[in-house]
Amino acid sequence: MNAPGTNTSMPTGLSERELEAFESVESAMESAEYAIDLQFGAGFAEKHPVLIGSYLQAAAITCLADTIGARLHQVLTDVEGIRVAIAGVHHG
Repeated sequence: MNAPGTNTSMPTGLSERELEAFESVESAMESAEYAIDLQFGAGFAEKHPVLIGSYLQAAAITCLADTIGARLHQVLTDVEGIRVAIAGVHHG
């Protein structure tokens, strides 16, 4: 097992955006394998590929939930600013 970021197998002929996406997924998979093997012992992740998929899915859901939460907080902050501005117009 390699530590995350040590795999050098890259496809050729990819655009910069495709290459970044590939590297991101490859890095996440390597990190998942590394974390699983740290928890359960060397080689465990390779013997249980479904666990890698589940780990990646859970990480993606957590990341998405954090992103949605941050965006929602920003929307609420913006709406509150608009509410205050409107209240100021009506009372000023």
